[in-house]
Amino acid sequence: MTRHYTTWTGEEKDFLRANYTGNLASVHYMSQRTGHPVPSVKGQLHKLGLGRQIDRRTWTVEEEDSLTELITQCHITKVAELLNRSVNSVAVKAQRMKLSRRIRDGYFTQKEVAELLGVDSHWVKARISRGELKAEPINGHIPDNGGSRWCIKEKDIRRFVIGHAMSLTGRNVDLSLLVYILTGE
Repeated sequence: MTRHYTTWTGEEKDFLRANYTGNLASVHYMSQRTGHPVPSVKGQLHKLGLGRQIDRRTWTVEEEDSLTELITQCHITKVAELLNRSVNSVAVKAQRMKLSRRIRDGYFTQKEVAELLGVDSHWVKARISRGELKAEPINGHIPDNGGSRWCIKEKDIRRFVIGHAMSLTGRNVDLSLLVYILTGE
């Protein structure tokens, strides 16, 4: 892939300084007016020290408290929806607050169940598709691909393991977590 670098005149840089309002609409406007592609405009804004968007909302204490509570109960897409934030905003804020997104109260993703049972995530998806392992879609619609979009509750993992113990091979199983799920201890 060949990259095409564009040079910016002093007049064009002045135009960016005068017309950037801190949002994507102004970036598109400037792209149309200068003839430079949007990524080039964004890059030049960054070089000029103007790349930070003005329309970003700062997190309130209430939102941070809600994030701390919700991140352990819901999938990140649901948390973003509940807080009226982007998924990226929630992920970055959770990381900055050193909140773990993997610790949730009572549910696991398809990928986490695969790691727990020492199997491939496709194996878990096949059990979900056949109705052997109960799972709920995280956003209310069935995902077309990917393993992290399913919500599988501890009780359903317990029911599956007890009912299908003979189909589990025992290799690469997270025994401590599996014992906890089965016994609660």
